Amino acid sequence: MSMYTPQKVYRLLAPLLPPGAPTCVNLPRFSEEKHWPGLAAQIAALFEAYAPGSPALQTMQSWPEEVWNPEHAALGAQYGVQWLRLADLHHLAEGEDPLICVVLVGDQLLVGATLSTTKRHIAREDGEDENAYLVLLMALMNHYRSLRALRWVEDVTRAARDDFGWSSIKRKCKDRGIRIVLAGRSYDLHDQGDELALKALGIPATQDDDKRRKALTGKRLLKYMSGGAAIAEDQMPHGWRFARDDHGRARWEGMRGYIPEGEFATAAALQDLYRRVAAGETWTRIADQLIDWEAKGNITRRAHASIGRTYADVDGDPQARYGAAKGVFVRGNGRPKVAPTEAAIADYEGGGDPAVLFSPEIRLFLGKVELVRTGRYFRRLTNDIRGRNVVLHGLAATYQDEDDEFGWFDVLSEPWAWPVDPVSGEPLARFGISDETCRKVGARLLRELRQPPAESGGRVHHSRLVRRVLQNFNLWTVKPGKPGAQYDDEPTEYGIEARQNNSGKDNFVVLFRRYSVGGKPNGDRRGLSWLGPKERKPEHIAATGSLDDLTGSVAAALDDALTALAGSTELATFDGTAPAGEDLHRRRVSLESQLGRLTEEAAALRRDADNQRLMAGRKVDAGDLEGADRYDQLATRKTAEAVAKDQDHERVRQELAALEDALRAATRSREAEVDVSVGAWLVAGLRRAVYTGGRGSAVLGKLADKTFTHWTFRADDEDLHWGCVAELPLRDGGKLRLPLASCIRNVRTRPGKGLASADVVARYVLDEGRDIKEVATILAATRRTLFVKILMPWLVANRVKARGAKSSLLDHPLPAVRRIVYAAVTGTDNGVAARWPEAVSNLVVSTYTDPDLPWGDAAVPDDVRPVMRLAATLDQPGPREHGLLVSEASLLLGVSEDEVRSWVVPVPPSSGGFKRPQYLQYVPGSNKQRVELIPCPHRRCGGRASHVVMLAEVARSGFGVLCPACRRAPRKDDTWAWIAFPPVYLGTWSRTEKVAFRQAPVTVAVPAPVPYAIDPADAA
Repeated sequence: MSMYTPQKVYRLLAPLLPPGAPTCVNLPRFSEEKHWPGLAAQIAALFEAYAPGSPALQTMQSWPEEVWNPEHAALGAQYGVQWLRLADLHHLAEGEDPLICVVLVGDQLLVGATLSTTKRHIAREDGEDENAYLVLLMALMNHYRSLRALRWVEDVTRAARDDFGWSSIKRKCKDRGIRIVLAGRSYDLHDQGDELALKALGIPATQDDDKRRKALTGKRLLKYMSGGAAIAEDQMPHGWRFARDDHGRARWEGMRGYIPEGEFATAAALQDLYRRVAAGETWTRIADQLIDWEAKGNITRRAHASIGRTYADVDGDPQARYGAAKGVFVRGNGRPKVAPTEAAIADYEGGGDPAVLFSPEIRLFLGKVELVRTGRYFRRLTNDIRGRNVVLHGLAATYQDEDDEFGWFDVLSEPWAWPVDPVSGEPLARFGISDETCRKVGARLLRELRQPPAESGGRVHHSRLVRRVLQNFNLWTVKPGKPGAQYDDEPTEYGIEARQNNSGKDNFVVLFRRYSVGGKPNGDRRGLSWLGPKERKPEHIAATGSLDDLTGSVAAALDDALTALAGSTELATFDGTAPAGEDLHRRRVSLESQLGRLTEEAAALRRDADNQRLMAGRKVDAGDLEGADRYDQLATRKTAEAVAKDQDHERVRQELAALEDALRAATRSREAEVDVSVGAWLVAGLRRAVYTGGRGSAVLGKLADKTFTHWTFRADDEDLHWGCVAELPLRDGGKLRLPLASCIRNVRTRPGKGLASADVVARYVLDEGRDIKEVATILAATRRTLFVKILMPWLVANRVKARGAKSSLLDHPLPAVRRIVYAAVTGTDNGVAARWPEAVSNLVVSTYTDPDLPWGDAAVPDDVRPVMRLAATLDQPGPREHGLLVSEASLLLGVSEDEVRSWVVPVPPSSGGFKRPQYLQYVPGSNKQRVELIPCPHRRCGGRASHVVMLAEVARSGFGVLCPACRRAPRKDDTWAWIAFPPVYLGTWSRTEKVAFRQAPVTVAVPAPVPYAIDPADAA
């Protein structure tokens, strides 16, 4: 199914547009994203111009102004206002912030947007990038076939600012018979005069954009070059501020704008910090000093995006402390891709010119340090004038590559003024810091670029060829009273942080914190490096897991899920997420996003209300009762808005529940083919990664990131339970969601360096079907240790007592057999037995729990390849009818005649041995000189037992062969007539060499036997 409706509207957008048949769409727009006062002003201007003649617009005009602000979405929803994101407009658009409001009253549709008409929001690989506002307009005209007018309150610039956009709007309106209304005048595109008038109006509007861009960019560039600040004061590097006049006001100087100057009060702090960096002190220690200097008032945090934050706020957050300390000296987003050479760094430290030694990217990286050293700021101005070979004020733009249509300008400013000593009145060059110290600081920063990232256990960079295969872990919450909850008064938020032992082994820790401490002022969630003020990380570690252990466990769980889904085939038919319900799934994603957003918004509103009440209390203490009343009113308002958010949350939750029901009904109505091969490739890759500590190729890692979602972990003493969802592709589109869950060791509770408990090892090997070599690798133990010290004693304690039963079960080539026995002896249900015939499951359990089971030291204790080949030969046309002489079989196989006869009449076991099963029979009437396959004795079959399977459960029948037609042993009694083994028993396994079971697997898969070529005439 297409991602677009027949009307060419994105399927995620269509259900979000109000139902109805509007005749006019009103289009107020403000160019700056999320500038709600600007949008409110545009909406008010539209009402002033058009509401007098429209009852519908008069109704909207009577609403509170807050409805046009998504921060009050709950209030707006009461009036039918719906908010849209960029991601709702087009399948390639990205953006989760609400930017567009839509509401329909009567025949009047109002669509208010905070979007630029020139920015290319939608990046396309198959053509030119697109403007989101133009895409929105086209979608509105396609969706509402009843439209007869598009209405803007001002001129053409509100609709479009380039020729393509304006032409597209006019063409669509002409085709659909829609009038364009600008500044109160209506234009009919079918009227030649009106069409010419619109064309004339569009010329200055589209040209105005180019002139406007050149003027704005040119002004900023001139400010950069002439030494003007050209940025907000709280964005300037530490030590600088806007120059002040005699009255303390920021000074504006013509084309230079605000003028920067050094701030003397910061000199002592900068001198101390530069000295410490040059001396090689740790960034943690430097962060401590930064906090101290802030407390003394000598330096303040420059946080333009988060006004009011201080350096003290990062105390207790190691990652934030590091970023805050280093941010004094470098730009946060200025790390160059290519580090300079050591020779270039040494030349710089010795006095070399950075303009000669370094690339522009390196000079940008050193911009703050070089500003302190020289007083001149090297900056980069992004060019927003489309086109190549742009030159402004004699400076040519630089372009990234031949496809870059914008580029940038690199500018070294005129000198900024040094701080002035208030006592001497003299400028304090370089804030009193020596040139040598500045260069040492710069050299240290550059050398840190050359160092490989420390192996902290965190994510390996995506650009590397090798990385942690499993690393894309999400945050999750646990409600009070639920298993895993750490707090009674609010939800617990969990997440994963990567670690690495001193030995180099990759681990991960499960961290928790109060949900309330994880929010940012902008509504985002903070990383797990922040656990709360004054909180220590060791107190917030719930569990520690081994990465290779988790990798192997996920591989086993996914393999089991695929086995249940597809059996032994590559394709399975399953009721999955398919394109027939694609629109439902997109709506579900949208609703899930809304739920999360509403939860966070309600929490933020309640925090604001608490803060307002706190301020009210302070006003009361100060005797300002009027001020206290204002804060109380604000608190009451915030609380009411939070309650409204809760109500919206419940409404969305109910809608999501109903949608889930509809989705289940939709998927049950059709079947889709699951591409299990992707999962099989993941299983193989994950199992390989176990032997490399949980690391693998970046390709495998990216596929794992995409496949495994919705992670959760829960510690239970020495167990660490995990769960996730595996999303596998369907052949015809859509996805299948497979829930996975299992349990690994919580190594945090492991006593000393002891091995895992016997129960854990048994679960890994027997229940999860994991390879013994894999488990030994995870536990850093030998295969022999696992057998002798852990698995054998555990089996004896759990009803598997016979020597042959223990060895053959652990060596069994079918993991399902081990899992069936494990479930039976532990009283658990892993679901495997239910997928097998009950008679076979019962036979397997009774075989391996038989205390007197006579069997060898492996699942297949003999080399059965000769008898396999003989059976395959006897299944050919001639030998199938007449059999084969014992002597001829002996010569063909290179074995004695006695051995061939032992396959017909097994030799009695010697002391300590066991009786072998029967594979063949003598041809009746041949005087025991010819052998043949055993005919299948079961009704309605008529096959022959030609498939050799020397496994204990099969040999309980007295035979080591199965009929491949019905998969039953050739035993003539009613019990065995009902035991049809699963198709996996038609594999070929044998012992191939004399090796001790404790050192290596004995039973291995072997190629299907190749029969000897026997002439049918010779066989007779």
